[in-house]
Amino acid sequence: MKRNIKEKAIHYSKIIATEKNFTLFIILTLVLIPLGEIATLVHNEYFVSQPVIVDFAGWVGSIMAVAYFIANRKKYYPSDFFLFTLFVFAVISSTFSHDRNQTLFGFYYDEWFIHYMAYFALMFAATNVKKLKYKEYILAAFVTVTAINIVPSVLESVGAWPYYAYFGAESHEENKWVYGLT
Repeated sequence: MKRNIKEKAIHYSKIIATEKNFTLFIILTLVLIPLGEIATLVHNEYFVSQPVIVDFAGWVGSIMAVAYFIANRKKYYPSDFFLFTLFVFAVISSTFSHDRNQTLFGFYYDEWFIHYMAYFALMFAATNVKKLKYKEYILAAFVTVTAINIVPSVLESVGAWPYYAYFGAESHEENKWVYGLT
């Protein structure tokens, strides 16, 4: 029974922690953040989707990282140790925080604990992308996200963007600062 569970865990981990899945994880996280911001701006909601998308990326990325370590039990790299130390220090910091609720769930526009897990998982996923084809897909996603962010920024700079800066709108308008989507 125990051996069967272990074999199934390794089997599913090998399915989850593939280079292709790491690439999809990176690309989806990159592209969904600005698209989510545009979708929520249309409904006059500001910075609503970004924390949720990054939260989801934190959970998915953490599961993928654990699956990687289950699937590749005998093959570790120095970057894996770095990921582990990042996680340990984040847990230590959260444990000794004065306000654990704020640490875990943020306050106003702070980073949540799971957001750090998303950042760590994204870095970890990037270290596991080896094929040039997948790297090109990620670069194409970067270019796409850049274009998605440039359009509102250009429109803001000429006063044609129908939305305003959520934080410091007066300073942005007075100094003609561009705030973009995120």
